[in-house]
Amino acid sequence: MAIPARLSWALKKILASRETIQEAHSQHVYDADCFSIKKLCRALKGDQPTMQWRRIICNNRASPKALFITWLMLHNRLATKSRLYEWRILTDTTCVMCSDASETVSHLFFECPTSKQICTLCLQQIGITNHHRGLAEEVKVVAAKGHSKRPQNRLLLMFFAEVVYHIWQQRNLVFLEGLG
Repeated sequence: MAIPARLSWALKKILASRETIQEAHSQHVYDADCFSIKKLCRALKGDQPTMQWRRIICNNRASPKALFITWLMLHNRLATKSRLYEWRILTDTTCVMCSDASETVSHLFFECPTSKQICTLCLQQIGITNHHRGLAEEVKVVAAKGHSKRPQNRLLLMFFAEVVYHIWQQRNLVFLEGLG
């Protein structure tokens, strides 16, 4: 059947994926003549790797705005001074929080002395010793803890997102004061 033009975007996408679902159907998505949505999802996913950040964002009870900023940070999409420099909007890339290095996502959240101090103080409040890891290592550790349902690990996930959000907010306040 042809896809009618008057259908919604979502229905058009569903109907357009018929071939993909038929291919997945041939990959044994039935278990003893019973359809398995889990097997269908695995067949549709293929050999794609799972993303580490998924555990940090999904099922996190942090505020939606903190989760959004954290998602942007994890995808290196925040408008740091380095990115603004690449877009030829700014001529200076110096970190507004410490004035010691170029302001990248990695520096701002995990290498900047001011951010490290904020993280250490916050972690002490929930009884966790901070080891000051880099971006990739910190994401790996926090994502690994996201598998656990222990209250301390759930609190760490929320903490991670909220601290990223508040460091970004503080950075923006300092940055905008410098412009005005």
